[in-house]
Amino acid sequence: MATSRKQTSRSRRAELEAKKLAQQQRDRKIRLLTFGAAGVVIVAIIIVLVVALNQAKEGGDIVPLHGDAAQTGITPNPDVAADVPTLDIYSDFQCPNCGTLETAVGDAVQSLIDDGSAKVVFHTRTFLDSSLESYNADAGNPKSSRRAAIAAACADTVEGDYYFPFFREIYNNQPTTEGDGYSHTLLRDTIPATVGLTGDALTSFQTCYDDEATGKFVTAVDGWAQNTAKVNSTPTYKLNGTDITSDIFPNITDSTDEDAVATANAAAAAKLLELVGDATV
Repeated sequence: MATSRKQTSRSRRAELEAKKLAQQQRDRKIRLLTFGAAGVVIVAIIIVLVVALNQAKEGGDIVPLHGDAAQTGITPNPDVAADVPTLDIYSDFQCPNCGTLETAVGDAVQSLIDDGSAKVVFHTRTFLDSSLESYNADAGNPKSSRRAAIAAACADTVEGDYYFPFFREIYNNQPTTEGDGYSHTLLRDTIPATVGLTGDALTSFQTCYDDEATGKFVTAVDGWAQNTAKVNSTPTYKLNGTDITSDIFPNITDSTDEDAVATANAAAAAKLLELVGDATV
C-alpha cells in the first residue's frame, strides 16, 4: 500500500511538472507574440515618422499661378499664339554663368515675354546645393539654390507678374564668391520690396516662403529637368528644343572693361532676338 501511494504521488508530481512546463511554454509564446506585435507597431510608427519628415523637407504642394499642371516649369506668358517658338531656360540660382547670361539677355527675354514673340518657360535646377553644400553652410546660407527657387516660385503665387522680375533680382544679388549663397533676409524681405510686393501680397509671399509652400513644385521641376529633359548643366537655353546657349553667351574678354562688357552683352541680346525671329514652329 505504501509503495502504491508513493508511485501515485510521483506520478502526480510529474503530471503537475508537465502542466507547469506546458504553461510556461504557452506564456513564452504569448510574450514573444506580444513583443513581436509591439515591434511591428514601433517599426510602422518609425516609417510613418520618416515619411512625414521627408515630406516636411520637401515643403508644401502649392503650384505657382503660371506653373504647369505637369510641374515642369513656369511660363509667365502662357497665352501666346500657338505658332510662336518656345524658349526654354534652365538655370541654377547659384550658377555664376547663369548670372552672366541673364545680365546679357535679360532685357531681351523680358521683351519676348511682353510682346509674345516666344513662349518662355523657366526650369529651375538646384543641383549646386550638393556641390556647394559646405560653402553654403560656412556662409550661413544652406541650400541656397533650393531656397532661391522656392522664393521665386512663391513670387508667382500672388496676383501679378512678379516671377521674372524676382528671378532677375536674385541674379542681380548673386554673391561675388560662388558658394556664399543667399540669406533669408535677402530672399524674404529685400528682393520682394525691390520688385514691388507690398501689403497683403507681401504677407502672402512671406508665408509661402516661410512654409516652403512651393517646395514640392521646385523638387518636381528639378527632377523633370534632370530625368526627362536630360538637362544637367546650366545655363542652358533651348529654342524649339535646340540648344542655343553657346550662340548667345556673351563674349567677354575683359570683365573690367565696362564698355567691352556692355558691347558683348548687347551682341548676345541681339543674337537671341535674331534667333527667335528666324525660328519656325
